[in-house]
Amino acid sequence: MIALADTKKVEESQLMIALLDGVTIDSGVASEIGIAYANHIPILGLYTDSRQQGADNQQKLEALGTVAENQFHYLNLYTVGLIKLNGQVYPSEEALLEGIQQFVTQGKVDE
Repeated sequence: MIALADTKKVEESQLMIALLDGVTIDSGVASEIGIAYANHIPILGLYTDSRQQGADNQQKLEALGTVAENQFHYLNLYTVGLIKLNGQVYPSEEALLEGIQQFVTQGKVDE
C-alpha cells in the first residue's frame, strides 16, 4: 500500500523538502508534511509563486477589497504553519540550497 510505504520513508527521513508551488499544495505533499511535523523532522518548503511579489503595490492591495480580485496567491495556513514550526519556507531555489547547506553543516534549520 502506497500510504504505508510513503509514511515509512518519511519517518525514516532526516529532512523533508517540500515543493509548495502550484494551484494548491499537492495533497500528498501536505500529508507528508503532517507526518514529518509529527515526527519532529525538519521541513524546508520552496515557494516561488511570483504573485507573492508586490506587497507594496497599492493597486494590488486595493484589489483585495474587490470580489474575486485577490492578486496574491493563497497557501493553506495550517500546512504552512506546520512547516514554519519545524523549519522554514524559502522564496527561491538559491535560498533553499543555503538552507540545505546549513542543515548539512550544522544539523539544524533556522526557524
